[in-house]
Amino acid sequence: MISSPGSAPPIGGRRAARCHPGRAAARSRAERLRAWLDRDTPFQYQLVLLPFLAMLVFQILPIAHGILISLTSFSIWNPQGGFVGLHNYVRVVTNPLFYRYALPNTFLFLVLAVGIELALGLAIALLINRRFPGQRVVKILLVLPLLVAPVVTGLMFYWMFHSEFGLVNQILAAVGLPAVLWFNRPWTAFAVIVLADVWTWTPWFVLII
Repeated sequence: MISSPGSAPPIGGRRAARCHPGRAAARSRAERLRAWLDRDTPFQYQLVLLPFLAMLVFQILPIAHGILISLTSFSIWNPQGGFVGLHNYVRVVTNPLFYRYALPNTFLFLVLAVGIELALGLAIALLINRRFPGQRVVKILLVLPLLVAPVVTGLMFYWMFHSEFGLVNQILAAVGLPAVLWFNRPWTAFAVIVLADVWTWTPWFVLII
């Protein structure tokens, strides 16, 4: 049954609306939102609206929540926590271990990880920018590390470099080299962390470049 724009909806539509009032209300809200976007919102704002909402939900709000938690103090005896202001930050910056270990290691990690990711990202971007058979497949495979959850990446590298069952030590044993206790020494553990970060974020540099 076809109805003209000015006529009433067909009987089946009225019956469906009566049977599913929630679905009809949701459809009405979606139509009003679409009409508002088409009438009052310029096209360039429509393009950034959904990414902005996603960034708000998954990045800005968690960061704000983390900042709020950093201004409180939790303990076994006080699981609810209490507001302590900048006390936690003062404890960090007045601790000598912060300047001896945390700050230098963080700066070294920043230089190594970002430097390697930038160099590899530039090299890979220049290579895949040329025409070759299977170019699309290669591009898809390069993006896959970005789709893996950080927890999964951490577990994957942990088991790869495990001292007894890890794939890396098995390869070293196959070529006649001794096994390495990767997580028992500071610099080898640091190297594994840098490698995991490079594997995860180099595709992001490739996409940007």
